[in-house]
Amino acid sequence: MRGRSRFILEAIEGRLAIEEQLAALDETAGAWSDENHPNMKTDEDIDRWLTNLRASWGQVGSAVNG
Repeated sequence: MRGRSRFILEAIEGRLAIEEQLAALDETAGAWSDENHPNMKTDEDIDRWLTNLRASWGQVGSAVNG
């Protein structure tokens, strides 16, 4: 494939990926509500959740490898 054709193909693929992401955002808008997730209202709550999630990844790896 020549350079120009490759450039055009990659530009189109990139644009299509962006369009897919925008469509997914539109489809899921409003799916999250604070009322349904009272444990995730503050930055600290989210940090705690992320810390616990990341810690569980290590535990899963240990169980698989152990």
